[in-house]
Amino acid sequence: MEENVTGVEDVLQQLSNMEMNGRKKSKIIEAGARVVEKELKVAAKEAGYNSKLPNMLIYSDGRKYVIKGHFSDYVTHKPHQYADGSTDIGFSKHGVAVAHWVNNGTYRQNGQHFMEKLGAEDHDEAFEMMAEKSKEVLEGE
Repeated sequence: MEENVTGVEDVLQQLSNMEMNGRKKSKIIEAGARVVEKELKVAAKEAGYNSKLPNMLIYSDGRKYVIKGHFSDYVTHKPHQYADGSTDIGFSKHGVAVAHWVNNGTYRQNGQHFMEKLGAEDHDEAFEMMAEKSKEVLEGE
């Protein structure tokens, strides 16, 4: 397994080629997901959102949500979410609208595009953590 891996798709392809159960794949992916989650929180904090307002109300489906603090506090992911080991990283329902407003912009504010910038970055630290965890998982067999 000394192949060069570039990008998330290649990592997932290499993991699917290995004969291991979903729980082992999930442990490997989770190591990288924690790093990406931290990077998303940092990118959201740096996005230039006016966090002086203590509460932000969002009306969605007739419900009222109150955002307290910064929307980066609402970054979430569920470990071991899917049977194949993959997981989603994003914002909870309370922070997702604010995240999209800041990312895409509104008629009052220009978009910061922090999600696109994060997606275009090389996640070397996440790949390193996944490589370390895969060695640990494969040696544990």
